[in-house]
Amino acid sequence: SIFIGGGTPSLIDPELLSALLKGIEQRFSCPLSSIEVTMEANPSSAEGQKLKEFAKAGVNRLSIGVQSFDDQILSFLGRRHCSKEAQDVIKTAAEIFPEFSFDLIYGHKYHDPHSWQKELQQALARIGTPAVLKTAGFGYDGKGQAKILSLEEAPAAWEKLQTTEAV
Repeated sequence: SIFIGGGTPSLIDPELLSALLKGIEQRFSCPLSSIEVTMEANPSSAEGQKLKEFAKAGVNRLSIGVQSFDDQILSFLGRRHCSKEAQDVIKTAAEIFPEFSFDLIYGHKYHDPHSWQKELQQALARIGTPAVLKTAGFGYDGKGQAKILSLEEAPAAWEKLQTTEAV
């Protein structure tokens, strides 16, 4: 697979991206159609026509830096986009790319179990595919093992974390 990320790769000129991917394809004798080519994009720099050009260049999976669906949190995080822009880019990505993903930031000072659950519900509503997002994060079982927490377990784990003294 090829992953184009870091910074804001969606600012790259689509012709330059196409030349880069063709060069990789030729150098490694690996048809782009046989591998996953993922590109990160910020909602503020990912308009429809440019995304179509990235897909034409060989990108077949878009990873969108949504971070939050809450405009106040986006402002706190210093993001340039608003929730509506993120929602629009998700919709456009679903129309253009066979695969897409988006990330959310968890654990900032405005998060609590209720707000995180709300974020996850909004994420599931945008995806449109049931059961794609199953877990809320990682927890510690008290016996030295990390485990994946279900959505049902996350609020209790959060509460325990808030009342546990640091060792």
